[in-house]
Amino acid sequence: CDKKTCPGPLKYYQDLGCKPVFKNDGDCCPIEYDCSNLEKRSPNKCYLNNQEYDLDQSIDRSAGCYPPCFCSKRSDKP
Repeated sequence: CDKKTCPGPLKYYQDLGCKPVFKNDGDCCPIEYDCSNLEKRSPNKCYLNNQEYDLDQSIDRSAGCYPPCFCSKRSDKP
């Protein structure tokens, strides 16, 4: 099975920790992803590459954040 032939942003779902759902056992490509694990995430934390960060915590370059980033709680409400 060559996962590169499967549709969708596979790495995105893997990074989120979502579980692939297959139509039949042995299928190569999932038909959807179960991302129910995201409901357990705290709204007062940030998540990047399977790491949890506190608000205002600096995220170093080794986490793949360029330029250096920090965890911030953003609100789009006026």
